[in-house]
Amino acid sequence: VTGSIKVNGKPVDFNTFKRVAGYVEQFDSHLETATVREAIAFSADLRLPSDISTEEKAKRVEMVMDKLELMPYAEVMIGSPSTGGLPADIRKKVTIAVELIMDPDLLFLDEPTTGLSSKAALEVMRIVKRLSEEIAIVCTVHQPSAEIFNQFDWLLLLQSGGEVVYFG
Repeated sequence: VTGSIKVNGKPVDFNTFKRVAGYVEQFDSHLETATVREAIAFSADLRLPSDISTEEKAKRVEMVMDKLELMPYAEVMIGSPSTGGLPADIRKKVTIAVELIMDPDLLFLDEPTTGLSSKAALEVMRIVKRLSEEIAIVCTVHQPSAEIFNQFDWLLLLQSGGEVVYFG
């Protein structure tokens, strides 16, 4: 197997790529005892450059929470599916927020609707659609509902074995 990895037709510089792209994993991995604000602020403290002031980081945290409609949950502990806490769709938004704090130009979402009810999945995808107006988003989804399917601007449909069935 051979190939090359390119973005906009140019070979990828992975040191730069890590700073301009975010990746949201399929499954959440948050500290259960952290609040929504603490989880996002922790990501900001660890991942943003040290020359960004504490005040600027706090502003970014507030901006991201507002953008993802997380303000009502800012001081709520995240919890877990087994112990309770935030609903799954809100936890998914927190996972997106932890990546969005980096202000990426490109955001990869690995099955953001996994484990969500159809209503919660649509709510998450509504937020993703709104984010796509500001940044490029690449998202994988298995068996989307018609409502979720209609949220996408471009589709790459694959069949078993990875063969492209449709792109457009």
